Amino acid sequence: MYSLIDARHYDGSRCVRCRGRAGSSSPRKPIEQARRCQRPRGASLDLASLAKADPASRQYIANRLPSLLAAAAREGDLQLWISSLGLVTELKTIEAVPVLTELLRKENTGFILWGPVGHARLYDDPVAYALSEIGDPATQPVAKLFQDGDAATRRRAAIVLGNIATPQAREALVRQILLEQVDDLRAVMQDQVTYIDKKVRLGIAR
Repeated sequence: MYSLIDARHYDGSRCVRCRGRAGSSSPRKPIEQARRCQRPRGASLDLASLAKADPASRQYIANRLPSLLAAAAREGDLQLWISSLGLVTELKTIEAVPVLTELLRKENTGFILWGPVGHARLYDDPVAYALSEIGDPATQPVAKLFQDGDAATRRRAAIVLGNIATPQAREALVRQILLEQVDDLRAVMQDQVTYIDKKVRLGIAR
């Protein structure tokens, strides 16, 4: 399977980075044809830049990312997984929240995430990190994991909410503290509330 970086190209160009050599025009209207890119990580950089500069292209990319991310997880395609999750995180793709919250139920393996910034960054929990970067649009879907998630899932959900660090995230944590039956998890949730309060005092909360 091609990576996300290989698979989304524009107006006859090989890829966003390769278009100069191909002699095509500025990419504006994404099309479905997939062509192999000569420099996949370079193309990832350009996809992120293009999405930030062009709302139509951003929406197109955002609409495709959830299915790519789900396919990568389902098929064990590490290249596609790293590429799509890195782009989701960089672009804060709200459309990916449903897929990410379901992935939060899976075992966290952790890995070196090659993000669109082009260098290796080690995140202990890249799915949780992506959700926390998306921010408040992820708060309610993540909080719903408290209702039926196992202990590991509830712990990860609490940490996501602590890192989102908005009033809505704090409220969700406080509600769950009152309901949580596992002492260790209540302590984790209380730690996250304390963390949010500290960020508020320092003026760095969202």
